[in-house]
Amino acid sequence: MVAIEVQDSMEQARTVDVFRRRVDFVQGSTVDPAVVAGVGEMVEGYRIMVILDSAHGGPHVAAEVAAYAPMVTPGCYLIVRDGFVNGHPLEPDHGPGPYEAVQEFLAADDRFEVHRSRERMLFTFNPSGFLRRRS
Repeated sequence: MVAIEVQDSMEQARTVDVFRRRVDFVQGSTVDPAVVAGVGEMVEGYRIMVILDSAHGGPHVAAEVAAYAPMVTPGCYLIVRDGFVNGHPLEPDHGPGPYEAVQEFLAADDRFEVHRSRERMLFTFNPSGFLRRRS
């Protein structure tokens, strides 16, 4: 597992044995080309699922999706968190966010499909955010 943080706030997590053994902590922006390339090298050859949950502005999320979607292996998920902002159904004044970035991505890329079955509850924090890479 790889965890990316702009500011290193994972000091406590690194003290937990299972995290120390199983998580590679990377400090930097999720959209920094050097970070993206480094993560790509770290995960090469593995079965990959990606969860995006950093800044929630539409352009930032769109850049993250563009950077990390190619890493997701067929049959696995790209999960885009917190698409509930900008009126989906909360924070109507947020402005374009994760939901809009996902919609733009799906309109241009047919490698992924939304899996609504993952939105089992009456309310989800990730509307249209469970994207399964087609085989």
